[in-house]
Amino acid sequence: MSTAFDTRLKTMGAYKVALGDFIMTWNQAENAMRRLLLTLCGPSPTTRILTAELGTRGLTDGLNAMATTLKGERRIAVETVVKLYNRIREYRNYYAHGISIIACHPDTNIAMGVAHMAMAKGKLAVAQDIITIQQLEATTGWANSLQDAVGNILDTIDPQEGSRAHPPLPSPETLLLPDRLTKTLRYPLDAPDPPLS
Repeated sequence: MSTAFDTRLKTMGAYKVALGDFIMTWNQAENAMRRLLLTLCGPSPTTRILTAELGTRGLTDGLNAMATTLKGERRIAVETVVKLYNRIREYRNYYAHGISIIACHPDTNIAMGVAHMAMAKGKLAVAQDIITIQQLEATTGWANSLQDAVGNILDTIDPQEGSRAHPPLPSPETLLLPDRLTKTLRYPLDAPDPPLS
């Protein structure tokens, strides 16, 4: 006999799986981006060390710089995946670092995460949002698309055994960007500073 508590545990477990799936898919896409930069730079021991230590900004700056060495659709393809990477990264940061509570709606037993993040660029701002499992799944889909697009670029510029012959290269028309992440500010930037006690 299943109880409401058992149902909540199952839906919360499914939410945790969706969050973990997104994080693993993001990691795979980010590793593909690193492989792309390594390939564009020429895979030497030195470039392997440099690409392993790059943060996200260095990775995208490096890819944008190397894109200028390419021509035509190859350059557009690299620039396109960098834009998608940056857009998904906003979601990844908020979801991976912000979701700290998973709860079930008491009436529907639908699991949801609560993302909470404080930022201090200028003045303090605090954002808090409910993140649904559908939002996690959509973001995972974008990360999968990014990984596939990078794979197509690698198959084109550095074909290996098993590479696809003439895969479609991504472009702004074929690899659409998701909307920018919007966070619900709970303590807005232009609010007066709270009194110190």
